[in-house]
Amino acid sequence: MDILNLIKFFGITILVICCIIATYTDVKYGLIPNKLTVSAIIVGLVLVTCYYLLTGSFNLFYYLSVVLVFIFSYILWILGVWAGGDVKLFTAISTLLTPDFMDIIPGCFLFNIRLPLVSSGFSIPTLWVIVNSIFSVVPLLTCVINYTIINKKPYLIKKLTDTIKISECLKSLNLLIIGYWIFSLLNIDNPIIKIVFMLLFTLLVDKIIGDNRIFIILTSIPVISQQVYTGQLISYIIEFIILEFILIFKNLISTGIVSEVFTDYYDVNELEEGMILSNPLYSSNGKYYFSSYSLRNSLGNLFNKSEGNRIISNNAAGLNNEDIVLLTTLSNSNMIDKIPIKRALPFAPFILSGLILTLVFGNTGILIIKLMELI
Repeated sequence: MDILNLIKFFGITILVICCIIATYTDVKYGLIPNKLTVSAIIVGLVLVTCYYLLTGSFNLFYYLSVVLVFIFSYILWILGVWAGGDVKLFTAISTLLTPDFMDIIPGCFLFNIRLPLVSSGFSIPTLWVIVNSIFSVVPLLTCVINYTIINKKPYLIKKLTDTIKISECLKSLNLLIIGYWIFSLLNIDNPIIKIVFMLLFTLLVDKIIGDNRIFIILTSIPVISQQVYTGQLISYIIEFIILEFILIFKNLISTGIVSEVFTDYYDVNELEEGMILSNPLYSSNGKYYFSSYSLRNSLGNLFNKSEGNRIISNNAAGLNNEDIVLLTTLSNSNMIDKIPIKRALPFAPFILSGLILTLVFGNTGILIIKLMELI
């Protein structure tokens, strides 16, 4: 093995080991050590820089991509999506997971598609890891939600069954396929443009048609007939199952079930530093209340368009001593009642899962497009 391949091998190996250790510490202790992530960031920058010096192919975009990943992750930390350790772990991944290193990974084939799919040029594989991490969250979190509702919160069962919408999934998949058929007539090969066009087409037609059952039947007949005729019915069924999982998860979030399932209510004397509010605390006209959390509310507050003055945030940094003192004062004054606290769920295992999916499949966006081509 020559020195360049040795650098690639060490880079990918260190990355996987780093994520495994982060998963262990996050599950057992609820944190990802700074020593681990900072060391990985330094090692990644040194290894990739050495690689570029040896090959004489300096890539400024690589260093820019590391900064972009950090900024993107940091914004999501501000919005309370994940913790500070996750931000640093994703930044560490961005220093070690480069398209130049990924060609060291042994390939395999899926439906005659060689994996992993790696985009050349200006691509950021860490973004694929983020997407794949979310894909990993969906099935496991859906199972946890179902178990929790059935065993601990049965009053949510009706809401849970309402999230299963077979017709919505069938319509969305059919529109995606029809959108792909239409786009194919334009002879444009850019995968990003393909994805954007298919999504916009699906959203636009869905907005116009709504839940029209006749339309769903009319689109299903030619689409399913084409799948049977071309022998791609199994691929169609697999994509239907994947999309159904995604839509169920989307409905779980939009109905507020996810937030409710992972919320426990505490008295103020039970609060501890580091606990994360499930809903941010607002004040308006002298009244205090916990607002229903949503990403849109957080974005609105970020740009000073919130429904009131945000007093205590629900970001991943958690409560500090001053927050607890304020909540105690408000509770003693009967201005608030129970405190909604988010039940902690370590995200590092999903990051590890997302990394493994990325190392096996590569750019899942391109893979989805290629699977669409098959059907």
